[in-house]
Amino acid sequence: MLQYWLAPDRVNPGVWIAIFLVAIVCINYFGIKFFGEFEFWLSTIKVLTILGIIILSLILALGGGPNHDRTGFRYVLRLRAAFH
Repeated sequence: MLQYWLAPDRVNPGVWIAIFLVAIVCINYFGIKFFGEFEFWLSTIKVLTILGIIILSLILALGGGPNHDRTGFRYVLRLRAAFH
């Protein structure tokens, strides 16, 4: 997945493996208190990101985008035959 941004000929895939391996070993080395705090903050960031995406999708569906076009249920009303 990381090769999508950087081609394998620019950065050897072994470099990414080493970076993530060192990160995992460092997290496990510090003990359970640090690991618990780390997991707490990562899960908080994950929940806030999901809420932000939900709010952003509602804003865009209700006309808050750059073209101010409400695309909310336009296509559902046009395709009523599919629901009969």
